[in-house]
Amino acid sequence: MRNKCEHGITGNKTDKRYKGRLKEIRRSKEQQSDGTSIDVYTFVITRALGTMTYTFRGEVPIDLRQYFTPGDRVLHHVGCAIPELLDKSKTYKVCMDCGAVIKRGQACCPFCGYSFI
Repeated sequence: MRNKCEHGITGNKTDKRYKGRLKEIRRSKEQQSDGTSIDVYTFVITRALGTMTYTFRGEVPIDLRQYFTPGDRVLHHVGCAIPELLDKSKTYKVCMDCGAVIKRGQACCPFCGYSFI
């Protein structure tokens, strides 16, 4: 389990797989120590037994608020801050680890190597 990386999730030992509906997605900017800014996305996922919040920090090529819509069925994977969109109707998907946009059907991300299988 990753504790912290430059971009992406700040993990903890209680991180677990979590399936539910996306209640909210927020975007903000965070100032880095070198003066640059990065995107910060906060995903709020709900299900019958509660609510979980995950935060992704990093550069992404698209606005994730255009990819995800509140009410979407999503699945959070351990160690990843971006949930998997369970609706397979889009021709592309977003890597759950790095946020890259890739064609649906690829087994792994060509940018970070994250395996989707």
